[in-house]
Amino acid sequence: MPVAASATAWSALAGAESEPLSRTVLDEGNAFVNALLVDGEPVIDVGWSADPGYETMADRYAPGDVVVSIPRPLAITTSDDPGLASLGPPGTELWGTSQDFPTLDYTGTDVVPRLNNYGLPRDQVARNGVAWELTDVRGGDLVSIGGPVPMPGVTMNRVWYAGHGLRSDVAWTPTTTTVSPPQNQGWLFSDLGLHCLDLRVSVTGTDGQVRTSPVVTVRVAVGNVPDVANAECGAAVDPDLPVLPPDGPGDPDPDPDPGTPDPDDLTDPRNNVLLPATHSDLSLRPGADELRLLVRESHGNTLNWYDPATLVVHVPDAARVTVPEPTASADSTFLAPAGSVIHRLPKVPKTGLPWLGVSSETFSAQDYESLPMLRLESVTGADGGPAPGEFFLGADEDHVRSGAAPWFSTRQGLPQAHPALAPALAHQHLSWDFTAPGTYCVRLTSTAATAQGSARDDDAVLTFVVGGTAYDPTSAPTCMQRDLDRTRSHDDTPEDAVPGEVARLPAPEERGGRPSPRSHRAWPTATCVPTW
Repeated sequence: MPVAASATAWSALAGAESEPLSRTVLDEGNAFVNALLVDGEPVIDVGWSADPGYETMADRYAPGDVVVSIPRPLAITTSDDPGLASLGPPGTELWGTSQDFPTLDYTGTDVVPRLNNYGLPRDQVARNGVAWELTDVRGGDLVSIGGPVPMPGVTMNRVWYAGHGLRSDVAWTPTTTTVSPPQNQGWLFSDLGLHCLDLRVSVTGTDGQVRTSPVVTVRVAVGNVPDVANAECGAAVDPDLPVLPPDGPGDPDPDPDPGTPDPDDLTDPRNNVLLPATHSDLSLRPGADELRLLVRESHGNTLNWYDPATLVVHVPDAARVTVPEPTASADSTFLAPAGSVIHRLPKVPKTGLPWLGVSSETFSAQDYESLPMLRLESVTGADGGPAPGEFFLGADEDHVRSGAAPWFSTRQGLPQAHPALAPALAHQHLSWDFTAPGTYCVRLTSTAATAQGSARDDDAVLTFVVGGTAYDPTSAPTCMQRDLDRTRSHDDTPEDAVPGEVARLPAPEERGGRPSPRSHRAWPTATCVPTW
C-alpha cells in the first residue's frame, strides 16, 4: 500500500536525524531506500524488513539515523560484457551486494539494500516518472546502483539507476523507472569502508510537473568498519578482520535435523512445492555451459527459480471454463465439443490461479547462433500411460479460433516445435488447456547452439495436477521423480487430428545426432490458417 504521511509527521521523523547518539545498524534482511510523496512532494526515508516484500516493511527511519552494514560483500570482477564498460575495463575488481539474481546461485549478502518506488501512489505518478540521482559520494570512488551484478561469462541486460565515478568516456545515463520499484539491483563499490551516498529522487506527476526531493545521505559500510554505528564518512575497515564472502545455498547446516529432507535431493517428494498463484514463466536460464528449462516466479520484489523435478502446477476447479458454441468467425470446438467443461490456466491473471507464461528475458540472443527451439515431446499420465485428456498451449487466441494452430496441441500429433521468444519480446502469456482432470506429465525439451557452435540442450517434464480445490505436492512423486520412459506419447499425424499445421521435426536420436546449429533457421513455425 502507498505510504500516506503528513508534512508534520515527516518533519518529526526527519528532525530526529540531526544529531543521533548512535545510529541503528541494518546488517541483515532488506534495507529499502524509499521514495514517498508527502503532501504532494517527494521525500526519501529508509525502511527495514526481514522479507524482500515491501509490504512487510516493519521499521521506518530518517536516512541519517541508520547505517547499512555489509561486512561480507561479494567480491566481483567485471567481464568483457559491453554493458559493464562504464564500471571500468574488463577485470575491474569491485565489491557488491545482490538480490536473488537469475544468474546467481546464492541469495546474496546478509543485508540487501534496494531503491524502492512502491511507496508512491500510482494514480499520482506518470509512467516512467521516477528518476533516482546519486549526487555525491564521500568515502569512496566508484558507486553504482543497478542490476544485475555482473558475473563472468554471463550476458544480461545492464540497467543502472544511479551512479558516481563511472567512466566519463563511456555513454551512461541514469534510467528513469516506473512506479514499480527497480528490481534485480546490485550496489557496486570500488572501495571498502563507510560510504556516504547523497541521493535524491525526482517524480513526474500525472500533471506533468517534475518535483525533486531534498538530498539525503544514506550511509553504507562495505566490509568490517569499527564502531560502524558512530563512524564518520570515509572510515576505513579493520585491517585485522578479513573480508568473508556471503554464505551460499550449499553451505551445510551445522546441526541438521535427521528427519529433514536434504534440500538438494530432487528425487525426494518431501521437497516438492506448488507453483504459487502469482506471475511466473517457463524460462530458459543461462548458466555455466548450459541453458536450463526452469520456471521463474517474478512479481514485485520476489524472484524465485523452480526446478521442474520438484515443482507441481495445480490447476484447480476454479480454472474450469466451458467451450462456447462456434460462430461464423470463431470456433473453439477443436478443444472439445461445445458445452464441454475444460480446465484453463488463462493468459490474463485470475485470482487464485497460477499465471504462467513463456519467457526469454534471461538469456541474450547474441550468445546463440539463432533462437533456441522449444519442443513438446510427449504428454503422458503419471504412470507413463496416456494422459487423462488433451493438452493445448496458446489456444485462447483469435487467430487460433479462426483456424491457425496453437503453439502446441496434442490433437495434432507429437512431437512439435516452436521457436523461443526473441529476448526483445520479454515474455508472453498464453493459455494452458486440459480437457479432463488428472495428472499430466508434459515433457518439453530445448535445443540451442552458442555462437561458437556448442550445444546447449535441456530436457524437463512439467507436472500438472488438474482438478480439485487443493493439492499437497508432497503427497506423490512428480513426473520427473517417477523416472519413467516418456519418449513418445502420440502419433506424428493421428487419424483424428484437427486441421492446422504445427511445426514438427524428429527428435535428436531420430536424426542420428544433433542438427547443425544453423538449421534452426529452417524450422517452420505454426502459421497455416485452414478451415476447421
